Amino acid sequence: VDGVVQRVKKVGWYPSTGLDLVKNNVTSIFIYQIGERFRQEGFGSRLWECIEEPNTDLLAYMATVFVKQSLTAWESRVRGLEVICTRDGAKLFIKIRFSIGTQAPTEAIVEYDHSTNSTYAY
Repeated sequence: VDGVVQRVKKVGWYPSTGLDLVKNNVTSIFIYQIGERFRQEGFGSRLWECIEEPNTDLLAYMATVFVKQSLTAWESRVRGLEVICTRDGAKLFIKIRFSIGTQAPTEAIVEYDHSTNSTYAY
């Protein structure tokens, strides 16, 4: 400005690293249906096939299998994968325990509410 060089603060979007990056990637895997992502048609999970199915032991089993298949295929940094599905009324809770490298195990939870057909991840 007026012949004086001023440094502009660097702004932008910067991806997470480490465990946060892996958790974000795991979430992305569950957001996409297989065949939905452009140029990566095999990316995603089959969890969407569970929507509107009766909340039975079979649904919990299907969700467990679909989660394990998708994480094994798309997130090679995940080790010691454990998937536990529990049902409570119209809700299906999917707890995912895993570790990355030598780090302590961490958890992610996906909640599906059959009565409202909604999904939450935390």
